[in-house]
Amino acid sequence: MTKRLKKYGILMITSLISGLILLKIANLSLISKPQPIAQNGLLDLTDWDFEKDGTVQLNGEWEFYWNQLLTHEDFKENEPKIHFNGYQQVPNTWDEYNISGKHPKGTGYGTYRLKVKNDNWSDTFGLKILTMSTSYIIMIDDRVIATNGTVGDIPKKTKPKYNTQSVSIIPTSNEFHIIVQVSNFTYARGGIWRPIVFGLDYDIRKITIKTSRNEMFLMGIILIMMCYHFILYCVRKEDKSLLYAVIGLFVTILRILVTGEYYITTLFPNISFSTIILLEYCTLYWGLITWVLFIGKLFPYEFNKNILKIFVFVDIFFTVATFTLPIYIYTNYLICIEIYNIILFIYAILRVIIAAKNEKDDAQLILYCSILLFTAYIIDISIFLNFIPNITGGVFITVVAVAVLIQAYIISRRYSRAMEQSKISEVAMLQAQISPHFLHNAMNALAELSYQGGDVAYDAITSFSEYLRYSYDLLPQSKMISLHKEIELVEAYLKVEKLRFGDKLHYEIYVENSKTIYLPPFMIQPLVENAVRHGVSKKKGGGVIIISGKQEGKLYKIMIEDSGVGISEDVINNLAIGEKTNSMGHGLSNVNKRLINKYNTRLNVIINEHMGTTAYFFLKI
Repeated sequence: MTKRLKKYGILMITSLISGLILLKIANLSLISKPQPIAQNGLLDLTDWDFEKDGTVQLNGEWEFYWNQLLTHEDFKENEPKIHFNGYQQVPNTWDEYNISGKHPKGTGYGTYRLKVKNDNWSDTFGLKILTMSTSYIIMIDDRVIATNGTVGDIPKKTKPKYNTQSVSIIPTSNEFHIIVQVSNFTYARGGIWRPIVFGLDYDIRKITIKTSRNEMFLMGIILIMMCYHFILYCVRKEDKSLLYAVIGLFVTILRILVTGEYYITTLFPNISFSTIILLEYCTLYWGLITWVLFIGKLFPYEFNKNILKIFVFVDIFFTVATFTLPIYIYTNYLICIEIYNIILFIYAILRVIIAAKNEKDDAQLILYCSILLFTAYIIDISIFLNFIPNITGGVFITVVAVAVLIQAYIISRRYSRAMEQSKISEVAMLQAQISPHFLHNAMNALAELSYQGGDVAYDAITSFSEYLRYSYDLLPQSKMISLHKEIELVEAYLKVEKLRFGDKLHYEIYVENSKTIYLPPFMIQPLVENAVRHGVSKKKGGGVIIISGKQEGKLYKIMIEDSGVGISEDVINNLAIGEKTNSMGHGLSNVNKRLINKYNTRLNVIINEHMGTTAYFFLKI
């Protein structure tokens, strides 16, 4: 119990440290000291050294003019129609603003203005503009420097659009105004909801390049892993966990395309705003549930099928609502979706904890991934809500890529264990192949000898007991055994068979270095049994079986010779092509198959010149 608690404690501490690292990564930007904040519509950058301190986010109090689309000329003329609605926080959505004691609706339009001040603008500067809800025009004094969509004061005049931009500006005086017109008649919330970044043009371009490279790199990793899982699924369609992995990875690629730098607009320039929003929300629904279904297949006894069906039904309901309802309705319930996903995360983590307590294979790795994904998800929500300053995107997709690599490792381990179990099953199968006919005849021989009594019956029973003990001592867990142990099994078997056949069966064993040579169990016994049953026993007058083992260079040769009736050419030919046609070829075929799998070599069978058969194979030393 103490070891288990210690193990889980280490896992939890590792997850916590990883989460803190993620938080640190999420908070990294091109700044090295606390950033200045705009106050009363003024951002004073006099003490800010862009060469040393990097970029700055234009956060703080901006002038806000609700239901007004204003230009530099309007402010210059100071027209009476301008109605100032106070200093409002940026970034934020305007439905959070307090204007005359009320909160505006999510739909509408307005103008933001900020004065930026510095003693010396000697370089080319730039702005990194993330998405706004949902169309905008940005001006530096009287010059328009960026547009996105079409800004209007009514829905018919407005065209929403999502895009990120980097623009260059050359300030012409120590002070200038940034004026931003924003309109939204589509989404549930409107306004400048993400930071606008200002800095040297080189640093601004560097942000875009860094973000683009990261997203393309992650998308490449996930695409390769998706193809890998898809190929595995095509081979093993009964493994539904692979199908869920493929779907989840496809959803993740879509998520990258419809967020961040919005590469989907590059691939499909005419794609509609509503389609982008629909894909963004659907990937939010289905990305997590596919992960939960994946681990549910890995640990079926820990995950309740009915509860999983309820989660799937909820996601189907969300999807249908997204396809049928207007954007401004279903985007209004984003907080409900986030809470639902958090509940789904907590459920999955609790069930994987139970799997780990039950010591299920790979449960600890899955638990680590789940905690890491949950931490990254919470961090990304905090970034979206502007609780954590970040301009280069969230960390969730990065963690997904790491989780995918761990996932691939887990699947590889499971297939490796399955292959190993298959080989173990072959040994178990060979154990189960102790012929009922052999047991029947052996028991009859023991019964007959029991009438003789004395040492003869005792030796017979002892030999038979030794054979059974040696046979069942080679448990399926025995991957390799010494040649000495295999020979003990063979000798016990031959002693029992000699009880049946008497002077018709003779055997000789000449094996070198048997205690230092290792091989898989039941490699020699089936060949000896084949020599007895189909060789010596069928020959009038019986015969001899010779078992030998000796080193030949870097190989060790094991050979079984008999002077029986011989073997047919058909059996040898079928063995060469991997087929078996009757009981005579069955034991030979099993040994041949195991030699190919283990040593990439074959069993050699030849017909002796004066009747009889020789079978031999080589082991690598």
